[in-house]
Amino acid sequence: MARSLYELQVFRKSLDRCAAALKPYGLDLIEIVMNGTAKTLEHCTSSFVAIIAMQVALTDTLASLGIKPDFFVGHSLGELGCGYADDTLTAEQAVLAAYWRGQAFLESDVAHFAMAAIGE
Repeated sequence: MARSLYELQVFRKSLDRCAAALKPYGLDLIEIVMNGTAKTLEHCTSSFVAIIAMQVALTDTLASLGIKPDFFVGHSLGELGCGYADDTLTAEQAVLAAYWRGQAFLESDVAHFAMAAIGE
C-alpha cells in the first residue's frame, strides 16, 4: 500500500518526516516500507515503526482531503496513532515511541509477540 501511496505528495512528505526522526538511530524507514519483505517485518522494531509511520501518513493524507474523525480508538501501537491523530503527539514523537517500544521489547526477557488478555 505504501508503495502506491508514496506517489502522493502529502503521504510522501509525512513518511519522509517520520524517516528523518529515525535516521539518527540507524533505521531506514523508507527502505523498510518501500522495499521490506515479510522477513524485514519479523524484526519487531521495523514492524512497529512501519505501522506507526503508515498511520501517521494515512492520517495526514485523509486530513488533506478534509477528513477528520470525531473520536479515535486504538489498541497497542494504534494508541500512538490515535495520539498523533488527536494532536497529542507529533509525528516524530509517535514514530520514536514506536521505535523505543520495539527496542525495549527486543532487550526484554518476555516471549516475543505474545499478548496477555484479561477478562472481566
